[in-house]
Amino acid sequence: MDAGFKEWAKRGIVRLKDLLSEDVIMTSEHMIGNFGIPTQDFFRYLQLRHYISHGTTIIEHPELSPTEKLSKKDGRMSVSLFYEALNVTSPADLWGLKGTWKKELSVIIDDESW
Repeated sequence: MDAGFKEWAKRGIVRLKDLLSEDVIMTSEHMIGNFGIPTQDFFRYLQLRHYISHGTTIIEHPELSPTEKLSKKDGRMSVSLFYEALNVTSPADLWGLKGTWKKELSVIIDDESW
């Protein structure tokens, strides 16, 4: 992580969702006011804003993922949350992943091994 983002983490921005306010990306002015982010980090803000808008589904699905729910617990882990986190990937996703790996690695992966 670059030094600028490490500074953001010290100021309380540790997840992409921390940049949202009521499921909308905060303005740079809002971030400066709420977190004390230096104004010279404006381009860093623009990079993240673009990534959130175009590279994630966080705006459409702002709820916590099962893994995030686990990490927010107060030291106690719910078995049901742990099970949900383990099973969050659907079998259809795995078959697509298999195809991608076969293509990128130029290998044959038989169904039994998979």
